Amino acid sequence: TLIQLASNDSSKRRSPGSRVLVLQARPAWSSHRLESDPASWGAAMLEEGARLYGDWVGRPAWLQTHAWRRARSAPGETFAGPIVLPSPRAGSLGLAGEAFDAAAGAEGAFLSGLALARALSAEA
Repeated sequence: TLIQLASNDSSKRRSPGSRVLVLQARPAWSSHRLESDPASWGAAMLEEGARLYGDWVGRPAWLQTHAWRRARSAPGETFAGPIVLPSPRAGSLGLAGEAFDAAAGAEGAFLSGLALARALSAEA
């Protein structure tokens, strides 16, 4: 499938009137369409979403396409792991996310968060 992630984004919005679904495409698929018309790749993503999750996905009340031009596009483009920085006041600041794990996507973000938790608890 061309879809790497499908997430319910409704919880990030104040009083959503309907379900808000975010579809994220896989890096290889995206890199080949970066300069294409967003309407064409947006339609392809909706079609694939409908195939995977149900016809309702292909009939959104509204659609907003966005290309993340600075997003990581290759699995090798990662940091070695999460980063822990000392705070000048107290405690530490931790950085984690999909860019901090080779698995990428939602799985990479999750694994990076676990690694950050281990690093912060080892520091305590």
